[in-house]
Amino acid sequence: MKKTLFILLVAIKFLSAQWIVVNRQNGLMNEFITALAAGHDIYYIGTSRGVFTCSLSGQAARFDPLPGVYINDLLLEKDILWAATPQGLYACRLTDKTVSHFTEKDGLSSAEITCIAADHELVYIGTRGWGINIYNRKLNTVEKKKYTAIDGLPSNRILRIQLSPSCLFAACDNGFAWKEKHAAMWQTPDQETGMEEIRIRGMDYTGQEVFIASEGKGLYQFSLSSLSAIRHSTDNNRLPDDNVLDVFADGAYFFIATFSGPVLYNLFSGSFTPLSSLASGAVKDKLGGSISRIITSGEYVLIGTDRSGLFIYKKDFPYLRLSPQTVFSSGNGRGMLLDITGSAVSGPGISFIGVSCRDAEILRPFNEGITLQPLKINYFNEVLAQIDFSSYKAMQQSTVKSRLWNFEVSLVIKDSMGRSNRAAAVYQYDNIPPELEFLSVPEYTSSPVLKIRGKYSDASLKDIECLRKTAENHEEKIAVSVNKLFLAFYADIPLSEGKNSIAFRAFDNFGNESSKSFSVIRDSTPPQADLPSDLAVPWDEGSVKIAYTEDYIDPERTVCLDQEKIIRTREVNSIEKNLIFILQAADNPVSYTLQ
Repeated sequence: MKKTLFILLVAIKFLSAQWIVVNRQNGLMNEFITALAAGHDIYYIGTSRGVFTCSLSGQAARFDPLPGVYINDLLLEKDILWAATPQGLYACRLTDKTVSHFTEKDGLSSAEITCIAADHELVYIGTRGWGINIYNRKLNTVEKKKYTAIDGLPSNRILRIQLSPSCLFAACDNGFAWKEKHAAMWQTPDQETGMEEIRIRGMDYTGQEVFIASEGKGLYQFSLSSLSAIRHSTDNNRLPDDNVLDVFADGAYFFIATFSGPVLYNLFSGSFTPLSSLASGAVKDKLGGSISRIITSGEYVLIGTDRSGLFIYKKDFPYLRLSPQTVFSSGNGRGMLLDITGSAVSGPGISFIGVSCRDAEILRPFNEGITLQPLKINYFNEVLAQIDFSSYKAMQQSTVKSRLWNFEVSLVIKDSMGRSNRAAAVYQYDNIPPELEFLSVPEYTSSPVLKIRGKYSDASLKDIECLRKTAENHEEKIAVSVNKLFLAFYADIPLSEGKNSIAFRAFDNFGNESSKSFSVIRDSTPPQADLPSDLAVPWDEGSVKIAYTEDYIDPERTVCLDQEKIIRTREVNSIEKNLIFILQAADNPVSYTLQ
């Protein structure tokens, strides 16, 4: 009996060489999948009762550091697993399993967190009814600024957030919006696209194309360049169901989750293939139901269902994914070369067969004079290729014009069986150094700390450094805080007595840098003034001359009469070293103090 049961379980788990099933029988105690995230060798499964983990062995286990609550979204970045829940936002550091929990007491508008997205410094937090909050991990605080319908969002109920290198995308319960990361207002599609009042369940992008899964209206393919949309639905026989719950871009292939099973969309051929047609038996039957989440990880596709657990499918086509965060710089000492980083699936007979480039704003190709350098294949998160732009005249001209230029690079690979895949990413060229603007810098001060507040011009800023040098040539590096949401920076600089030379250097992601320097003199010694102990002041307005001994005295120094009445400086004579004050009528005698 035990032998028969074992054979049955193996048959369910490995019913096809390409399919792995993870369900209650092998440790996934909750089969209602609500979120998915993938690491290199481990998968995180969000359910209605907490998070589970599994690997390609198919065995699942509960992820104990996070509570057993409903998981709306998961985000894995390096060693941190983020979980969006109705009870707040959780961040688990995987190295030591420590957990941080964020709620209203930490500055969030609401503890009902629906989705999350992040770049290297900011975490964007979607809420159910309060818009998008922003957590600054460098400052370890929730920003006061948040995005709501006032800023152009269709509504404050946020269902999904996506990030590209330059844009932020938001799916609300009644529409879609996007904005440049540092723009003030959000944009929404025109009425001609037919995308008003759609309930979005998922989205992903490739290059300038955003794919939007909607409930009841199919899949929209929206172009950021032309601001037009193509709708894929049952009306044109492209989808088995108009209730689309998720979509994930994998090069030229898109995996689409619907109420009637997962679908594979091939951008090359324009064909839609139900993934159930690639399975058989029990797996085929289970895949015919509602699919809640779908993502890819290297060679594998993870398909979450709302009642049958997780299905893992090994793809039978070449895998290629580029990293759009990569930027291009001509200041790297290697000439005008662009490193294309990302990952390509290992396998026999895989080769690159083409590269194309175009201006991402006006969609004009510029392949003339561009060459593809020797490639690396079968590496994950490595340099896959280098593109040499040194002979491309438009690129050379842009170095003279000093402008920010967005361009899209597409690579195509094929395998020995003739199957192809394409991946595209938008890169930027920029040789404009970041500019620093200081709000107020005094020439003299008596304070032991100089509080510097300023702004910078470049949204691609990488870092700002500050160095202080004293009159004795002692150098000290000063910490600088950068707020990339508001393009601002802050530094509290300790000052020594005397002259302090201060230098700021700003670097951006393209290798450009700029610097600004200034000097501040700290003088905390009170000035010595020759003041009479008492002086007869006429009732009419008069003047008095007071001598002082300092090399410098602030023209805004004041005279205090009986420690109450303040008289402003009228004139400073630095040659004769005296101050002339206008004195108001006062009772005699009067004592004077120079402040």
